[in-house]
Amino acid sequence: MRYGFKTALQTANQGKFKTLVTPLVYDGKLTGEITIPAGFPTDLASFSIGNLALRGKTEEPSVLHDYLYAVGACSRADCDLIFLEALKHCKIGTCRRRIYWFVVRVFGGKAWEDHRLTKTHAAKFILFYR
Repeated sequence: MRYGFKTALQTANQGKFKTLVTPLVYDGKLTGEITIPAGFPTDLASFSIGNLALRGKTEEPSVLHDYLYAVGACSRADCDLIFLEALKHCKIGTCRRRIYWFVVRVFGGKAWEDHRLTKTHAAKFILFYR
């Protein structure tokens, strides 16, 4: 079985966010198949560290991570591990993968709490979408 993203990321600008134009489908060993619905708002990546800015091949995992945080169907630690797995499926090198994972583990707590308190556009979208 081939794991990874089954559809291409297609977004449109929506103010300071981007929204998915079409659903984004991910199939992972840790998750099974996940479909992120069209219309889901994302900032793609909330951080950048010099040349390690999340760009290109890392945009899909960033959207997946935003979605997992917004939905809250698993623990924050599990969301971050799924992000790490998705980066691997996008062929991001081990060192960069681990740095990205470390950054979301260290700095993702506020985003996680904001999603739990429905302070984010993504969390509000999920409430409406359900």
